[in-house]
Amino acid sequence: MAKDKRAQELSTVKASPTKRFFVEMLTRDIELDDALLDLLDNCVDGVMRETQSEPHSELPYAGYHADIKFSPQEFRITDNCGGIDRDTAEKYAFLMGRRADDPRDRDLPTVGMYGIGMKRAIFKLGREASVTSKHRRGSFEVTIPNAWFAEDNDEWELKAQGILQLDKNYGTTIVVKRLQPSVKDKFAKGSDFEADFIGKLRSHYAYIMHKGFEVKVNGQKVEPQPIKFMVTTRKKKKEMLAPYMYDSVVDDVKVQVTVGFYRPLATEEEADREMEAKRSRENAGWSIICNDRVVVYCDKTRITGWGEADVPNFHAQFNAISGVVTFSSSDPLKLPLTTTKRGIDLGSDLYLRVKNRMREGTKLFTNYTYKWKHALDEAKAIEREAASIELGDLRKSVPESDWHQTRKGDENGRRFMPSLPTPDVASDLALIRFQRPKSDVRLLADDLLDDPEAKPNDVGAAAFDKALKAIKK
Repeated sequence: MAKDKRAQELSTVKASPTKRFFVEMLTRDIELDDALLDLLDNCVDGVMRETQSEPHSELPYAGYHADIKFSPQEFRITDNCGGIDRDTAEKYAFLMGRRADDPRDRDLPTVGMYGIGMKRAIFKLGREASVTSKHRRGSFEVTIPNAWFAEDNDEWELKAQGILQLDKNYGTTIVVKRLQPSVKDKFAKGSDFEADFIGKLRSHYAYIMHKGFEVKVNGQKVEPQPIKFMVTTRKKKKEMLAPYMYDSVVDDVKVQVTVGFYRPLATEEEADREMEAKRSRENAGWSIICNDRVVVYCDKTRITGWGEADVPNFHAQFNAISGVVTFSSSDPLKLPLTTTKRGIDLGSDLYLRVKNRMREGTKLFTNYTYKWKHALDEAKAIEREAASIELGDLRKSVPESDWHQTRKGDENGRRFMPSLPTPDVASDLALIRFQRPKSDVRLLADDLLDDPEAKPNDVGAAAFDKALKAIKK
């Protein structure tokens, strides 16, 4: 029996992704503000490429900036961070993913891992874009026309045009038009997006901005959140109010853990007011920084060890406690990052190891708050002697002799465990807390103190003293 000739013929089948599937799936799991942060990450990576041969500086990003402008008509980001050279643009920068032979950023502490950040942000924003790059080794413009996104368009290549560079203002400008309907709504006047985005920049880009980088949003310069800790010494004892610190190098990743008080302890009444108003606690909790980018900000959950092992759940009593973990590596794949670069990989062996140190430090300061709960006046006297020291200067404030090597198993690990102040006299006072209707409290305050607006604590104390006096009599 003769075989079918067609069965013997070799053929190929199409296995490439459709553009619609690729674009929609690539942008589905990232929020708009995180997509914009991806573009800023590219700016910072550009600075690192520019300054890699320069001496180490405490302000490595000084003089570099990014200017973001948006409206319902278009989005635009312009930076002076060095730009993209033409060879990189032709071979790598616009691929939908990073090739294994991509030579960029080797031995540089960037966060670019997958080669999708810029494209994903553009796709999230709209359906027409241009990328103009001015680099010392050539300038160009790449356009992504609306037709490129058409379902029946199987062409993946983009058009590039060389441009004349007339100055040395090297950098990149990205313009996106035909914005998505949801993006237009967020960019419209009256929307909360601009204020919320600036707030996120103040926190998530604080570390970089403290190192000199400048960001503007619609003409407004973004001021970073302070990253400071309280430090003082006591003359009576060898005690000091200072953060717990731990440093290590694990598999080419430099780790620094810092936790302490960033503000004075709150009284019970102040803590209650703060919990009600959700103020003065925004800077509490743990922040995690990977290659200078904040990927977790002021977390107060089990993600950073709260409520685990012997660490209590976060509550108002701990509003003064703040912690920062920094991971630095020239190989971003070794960082405990998620693919969005705005979250921590909870299954990372490195992170689980460091998390033990985070809990150790947290417990030190939650215990401190318990000890001083009934002696807050004395605690506040100590705190008034404290200076607020920037995170970058903390380790300089501690003598080398006060650091101790950690037990075996830690690669180049060392720890500073401060001897925190303790109350001079053990207190036998008991805390009494209860709630009553405000109208009843005012009535009792008027009767006992001749002041219906007296503080509830004072009213409670007066009522207790009156009842106790009657019993003793």
